[in-house]
Amino acid sequence: MPTFTPPVWSHFRIYQAQLSLFFVLGVVVAVLLYPSKETGQSFAVEYVYSSFVYGEILLPPTVGWLASGIMLRDPFQEVVLTTPYSQARLTLERLFLLLVAALLAWLAVLFFIWQLAGQPQINLLKLGLGSLPVMLLFGATGLWSGLRLRAWVGGGFCVTLLWGSGLVFRHAWLGLPLFYPFLTYFSAEHSEHPAWWANRLLLCVVSGVLIGDACRLVNNEELLLSAGREDA
Repeated sequence: MPTFTPPVWSHFRIYQAQLSLFFVLGVVVAVLLYPSKETGQSFAVEYVYSSFVYGEILLPPTVGWLASGIMLRDPFQEVVLTTPYSQARLTLERLFLLLVAALLAWLAVLFFIWQLAGQPQINLLKLGLGSLPVMLLFGATGLWSGLRLRAWVGGGFCVTLLWGSGLVFRHAWLGLPLFYPFLTYFSAEHSEHPAWWANRLLLCVVSGVLIGDACRLVNNEELLLSAGREDA
């Protein structure tokens, strides 16, 4: 008698190799940071903040690159399109899986570094969840741009553009409220800034708009099939 497998586990089996990349990156960062461990409250705080190289610089673009191929590089695309399962729901489930895996990997590395630094007095929960909107924005950007351009490579390029511009112009954009939705590296350097919460909220709003339009695009079967042929 056949058994029912929850869709989320089906997605996990498809993406388990890609998801393991999050934890591999975390181990590499932890190993690189370990030799620089010292004592003292002030250094310990800076030591924990150095882990944001992983949480805000490495993880988000990785989420975005993987998200750009959620539907366009599906190995079972033609089979999925013949089922009555909602394409939008399928897309959201896979994006959710990527975000949860990335967040768990980030929280594990952050907690490990915090313990290693002697548990300094910092708002660990705020720092831990502060990177979630950034991951969400990169994931939404990769997903939406890949579908809009009908190519996962194009989606990856847009993610890289967002990543690079955020790094290069992070100080210049700080004084321009118009660019707050693009301040993706805010927690690592300005977690006490009065506009921190506004920045995180704007990232979530922009992400919601992109994901909403992506759900509309993904229901276009002709778009998915033509994109698949172009990538092939």
